[in-house]
Amino acid sequence: MTAVTRSSWKKVCAEEQGLSAECIVPRMDQWEIFPRVAVATAMRAQEQGVTALSKTREELHAEATAVISQARRATEVLVQERIIAPSP
Repeated sequence: MTAVTRSSWKKVCAEEQGLSAECIVPRMDQWEIFPRVAVATAMRAQEQGVTALSKTREELHAEATAVISQARRATEVLVQERIIAPSP
């Protein structure tokens, strides 16, 4: 992927999620952003040789989405059971 393509992808991703120059930090309910960040980080680590992993973008996205979804479900159960308070 070229720098121009990466830049375009990042802009589209940000725009899809309501991020802009004035709003750069995603909210916790915008959870779809976090797997994308994890994939970008993992891909760069692979490119730079700082990890022994060798996974495709799709594999990384599926793994990150599964981990984040599991954490979200666990949090929902804890809130429903009134073990923790809902987020503001």
